[in-house]
Amino acid sequence: MQNMLYDWKIGAIEMDTWELATVVGISSAFPPLLSPIILKLDPGKWIKGKYAICFDDLKYKEKLYLTDGGVYDNMGMESLWKKFENELANDNHKFKALLRDDIDSVLVSDAGAPLAYQQKPGKNWYSLTKRALDIVTDQARAVRKRWLIEKFKRKEFSGTYWGITTNIDNYRPLKPEALVKDNEVTRGLREIKTRLTSFSDADKGKLINWGYALADAGMRKHVEDILVKLPDPQWPFPEYSLK
Repeated sequence: MQNMLYDWKIGAIEMDTWELATVVGISSAFPPLLSPIILKLDPGKWIKGKYAICFDDLKYKEKLYLTDGGVYDNMGMESLWKKFENELANDNHKFKALLRDDIDSVLVSDAGAPLAYQQKPGKNWYSLTKRALDIVTDQARAVRKRWLIEKFKRKEFSGTYWGITTNIDNYRPLKPEALVKDNEVTRGLREIKTRLTSFSDADKGKLINWGYALADAGMRKHVEDILVKLPDPQWPFPEYSLK
């Protein structure tokens, strides 16, 4: 796949000259405090898509106002959800369509915070608005997740899903065994909030270890054939135990 920014209402543009820091900054532009990220682009470098209803309006191609992609698709599954193609109009350009046969495996890592239960939701306008948005976001993610799991069950995709709330014991039996069993430490990691403050070294180490353990178990259970043959899995940060 080529490096490109694509929007079905505008078209596509190359990203080969973009700095990695710019891409990371866009991905980290969480609203409302850290976004939008504003980019000025050459409108003449855009390639039109079949349904690019905004392509002829230069304002959409000269300056982009971007925010964290998780607002739209937190698990990056939109290209799978739709038609497996970029639907660009010109067959002679350098961007190739993404087709079903181009996909060997689908690996989805979901670090999104779970929707918390609330016995007494707030009654003020802010609390009610935030709760409604949280529910809408959670349901959108749930629909995509259910769709993906169904594709796995029907053998339409090879791959696996893991999330911060996944029960690692569901991946058993494994050889060798999973790095850790579900316990109070791993369940506590689900409650760590996404916030604009620094994490302690212990929290960072445990979160990385938990993500590694889930990825290792999920891939060894469902897509072991794509794993590089290495010795038994080892903790990235052994000093931060999850047991």
